[in-house]
Amino acid sequence: MAPLILLLFNATATFAQENTTAANTQEAPDTAVAGQKHNVVFILTDDQDQRMDSLSHMPKVQKLLINEGTHYQRHYAPTALCCPARVSIWTGLHAHNHQVTSVSGKWGGWTKLVERGLNNKYLPIWLREHGYKTYYSGKLYNGMSEENGIEKMTAKGWTEAVRIAPRSNRGLSRL
Repeated sequence: MAPLILLLFNATATFAQENTTAANTQEAPDTAVAGQKHNVVFILTDDQDQRMDSLSHMPKVQKLLINEGTHYQRHYAPTALCCPARVSIWTGLHAHNHQVTSVSGKWGGWTKLVERGLNNKYLPIWLREHGYKTYYSGKLYNGMSEENGIEKMTAKGWTEAVRIAPRSNRGLSRL
């Protein structure tokens, strides 16, 4: 079964609205309550295959997330490799801009992400700057291992995280 990353962003503060005037003020949606933010749950899975219909092997995902939630039928990965695609999703940058173009080695993985300074400029940091609490569980990037200094360089922006350490004898560890 493919690894699953589950991110739970618990809303605890409000986004500041700047420069609102009568001319540019828009009504809030009916679901929004003044002074409160929505909770956000972002689920990112890895190695899904449309041709092999990998989602058909996950009936709980089908029932709880697709049938009772939202299914983006025209969403495609920004690149064909998992690590560059994850960096694109987290940063909003295309691979030719963030330059993480492989899963390991000098062109990719955790060490390239840190080298490029992207550990300081991505979604969980931006959410924290706006008062959200962030939680992460699973595999974040290839190469996040003790051998590559993960104990010294933790992924920034997470209020709490439990990571799966690939190819280690420890399995889960808290950041």
